[in-house]
Amino acid sequence: MISLGDKVTDPYTEFSGVVTQINLRLGGSTTVLVQPVMVDYGVLLPAMWFEAEALKPTKGEDFRFKPLGSLA
Repeated sequence: MISLGDKVTDPYTEFSGVVTQINLRLGGSTTVLVQPVMVDYGVLLPAMWFEAEALKPTKGEDFRFKPLGSLA
């Protein structure tokens, strides 16, 4: 199952990036918004929607939220 922060690749288009949003539809398919990782500082490429079933997890840096712990 794909989670927020996972790095994924669409095998058909070879588009890869980080899952930033998951859209669950009642009685329908699940779509996932994939944001590509910046290759050049200051250049943010557009995110794209994909069917969750079509995406494959890829190895690489973990982009999931990591709590900093107590700030007190």
